[in-house]
Amino acid sequence: MIMKQHPAIQFLDLTAADKRLKGYSGCIAVDGDIIFAPLMNGAGVSHGLVVRLTLGKPESVTFCDVSAWFEGAAGFVGVVGDGRYAYFIPYFNKNHHGILVRYDTTGDFNDRTSWEYVDLQALVHEEAKGFVSGSFDGRYVYLAPYQSDWTRHHGNILRFDTQAPFNDAASWSHFDASILHLDARGYHSSVSTSDHTWFVPYVLENRGYHGHLVRFDATNPLGFTASESWKHVDLTTIHPYAKGYVGGCHDGRFLYLAPYYNGTERHGLVLQHDTTDDITNPSTWTAFDLTTIHQDLRGFFGAVHHKDYVYFLPHCKEEGIYHGTLVRYDRRLSFDNHEAWSFLDTTEYHPQSKGYMGCCLTGDIMTLSPYETTLYGHSGIVCSIDLEQAPFNQHFTTEKAAE
Repeated sequence: MIMKQHPAIQFLDLTAADKRLKGYSGCIAVDGDIIFAPLMNGAGVSHGLVVRLTLGKPESVTFCDVSAWFEGAAGFVGVVGDGRYAYFIPYFNKNHHGILVRYDTTGDFNDRTSWEYVDLQALVHEEAKGFVSGSFDGRYVYLAPYQSDWTRHHGNILRFDTQAPFNDAASWSHFDASILHLDARGYHSSVSTSDHTWFVPYVLENRGYHGHLVRFDATNPLGFTASESWKHVDLTTIHPYAKGYVGGCHDGRFLYLAPYYNGTERHGLVLQHDTTDDITNPSTWTAFDLTTIHQDLRGFFGAVHHKDYVYFLPHCKEEGIYHGTLVRYDRRLSFDNHEAWSFLDTTEYHPQSKGYMGCCLTGDIMTLSPYETTLYGHSGIVCSIDLEQAPFNQHFTTEKAAE
């Protein structure tokens, strides 16, 4: 098959620099460069090879192995920035862990003195481990709680005051969301504004995909550890299939949740919430099922807001079947208007452009972080897209529709 080409869509294979550079779970923009968070580069093989590159310059790819500097510093899901530091969120090395690594972006990337770590289990709480991504609200970094081990999910949300010392226990706060509801555990990322942080509901043990969204109100004077600062809603009371989300974003008024898996299938039920009102008010929530447009529009890993659009990031449409279709919502049109939605299938430009985990923006350029294209078939194919110039379509091509 002859692949299409478009100047707005570019690819870079990290493994051309080193065959181990694959399996990344998110990225962050730093001074025009992109830094990638390492997760796995083989079946059950967590790694700590952090990559830095300049877009459009394959020769710029460089990396450092933080696991060689700090024991157990491998297997991160997501990276969060506060303007100076990049925080690599601890998930799993050989076990679920709490080793959070921080890079001072004012320092030399390849110099160990630019890096430091804390063991959150020792510093904050014995169950402070197994997190999946997080967010920054302008002062605090939040870590989204996921698993204690393969059989137990937890609700231990952590918050770090970026104006305080990194390795001081007093700089960290802990709140167990399961006191709000027993099943308020197992989250996949968070979304922050200066006033609120929402934790995105994903899954419990025994593949119990759920919709237990929780929200922290930073304006409440009682503070982070007070249950009065928190609210909970079971999204399945809004829509019976509203569960199993991975990431989301906020556009200044609305919260969007990216649909992934609801326990039955990879799904396409996007949720939009008007954050000027309360999460427990059903009228503030709107659902739109992307599979009503095309059956393949499902299984997304995260969302990002840029200018007039919200983008949903491609990952997996069935067990082991990964896709590369980036979906775009035009916020100037109503949420349930099919004409508001358009698509870009990146596999039409590179056959292995699929299975991404996370992205970052540098101006109008979106960089998608490569994870895997088959089960444990980890990838190093970075995709960068000029969102202003890329050929988004409102209809699938004849070849795509025939699949």
